[in-house]
Amino acid sequence: EVEDGVEVVRLGRPELLALRMWRYYRRWGDSYDLVYAEAFGGARVPFCAPMYVKQPLLAAWYQVNTPVFRHQYGRAAGTVLSGLEKLVAKMHRRATLVTVSEARRTDLIAFGFRPDQVEVVPPFALDAPLDGNPVAHREPVIVWLGKVRRYKCVHHVVQAMPGVVAQCPSARLVIAGRRDDEAYEKELREQVKSLGLSTSVTFSLYLTEGAKEALLRSASVITLPSPIEGFGIVLL
Repeated sequence: EVEDGVEVVRLGRPELLALRMWRYYRRWGDSYDLVYAEAFGGARVPFCAPMYVKQPLLAAWYQVNTPVFRHQYGRAAGTVLSGLEKLVAKMHRRATLVTVSEARRTDLIAFGFRPDQVEVVPPFALDAPLDGNPVAHREPVIVWLGKVRRYKCVHHVVQAMPGVVAQCPSARLVIAGRRDDEAYEKELREQVKSLGLSTSVTFSLYLTEGAKEALLRSASVITLPSPIEGFGIVLL
């Protein structure tokens, strides 16, 4: 399809995306002047683009993922994946990296990339600030917003809610965003039930942009318990 004059080719689910990207490049790669690809993401097989791309390569690298792997997969699997990340980093030693903040650029340089190799391109800007009621006039609603994944540590917020409700009985936590890790989401729902929070914690997934803005306008608190974020767009 074409969106805003840009041709979009959807190659399938994340599990096979790296392989299908390679096959697509083999067929059509000579028609391009530049390739922009995610270098390493926490949830999919790396594209390994430097192994076959001939053109100049811009590689998106959002953060060094060791804390993500440890929280998402545990210490043993996290150590293995961290080793894989280091191999992918060596593979990209000639690419130009694009990251999302100065803090992440510092991390990538410490990870072994050259300072002149890493550029910062912030990914997001508000068209206009959200207008709404002053926070003091809102209901005691707490919002967590994002992809529901283990390393985002939503369970820390749920674990804190009994103490919040003890001091403010009308307090309510809304877990909003997108379903990503169904097993973890099931654990969260069981945690809510076991803590007796069924009336204080709700799940609102796949909200429209309008519903999301309305939720943020009504909330008193937004919480971001992740151990690391590439940029933290949700805070903006």
